[in-house]
Amino acid sequence: MKNATSQVFKISEKYKCNLREDAYILALERIINSTSRIMAENFAIKKLDNQERRKINLSKIYYSFVWAQIAFGIILFLFNIYEPKTLIILGAVINAFAMFVHIALVFWLNNKSLPIVFRAGLMRKIIIGIIFIFFGVFSLIVLWDNIYRLLI
Repeated sequence: MKNATSQVFKISEKYKCNLREDAYILALERIINSTSRIMAENFAIKKLDNQERRKINLSKIYYSFVWAQIAFGIILFLFNIYEPKTLIILGAVINAFAMFVHIALVFWLNNKSLPIVFRAGLMRKIIIGIIFIFFGVFSLIVLWDNIYRLLI
């Protein structure tokens, strides 16, 4: 194992590449790939909406999501948002808002499309409601705080 590691470092030195940067770029590519694939599949499923004979070009949808994420990153850098703390907070807020929407949609879908036998009981509905309120309040507090800072 030590021999293979030393060979990688020799290659890295020879071609003047940084292994940390390469690992970061590889991880970023895999994250964008997986999230775009998930979003594209969900969008395609929703677009089909029980129309089995309709054809959808999944690769166009996938690449649209890839470029949308790349454009979002470019916009962040254009607005000079590049500090790690700011990006972590932004990621947390976006994820909290996504969970807020996700919980609401799953709750609504379960209560509308599932037979009564398979629906969640009262205790689970209360827990889902508490989680929904938590993510909503968290998102609103952070949003309000950032708007307030911009206005001052």
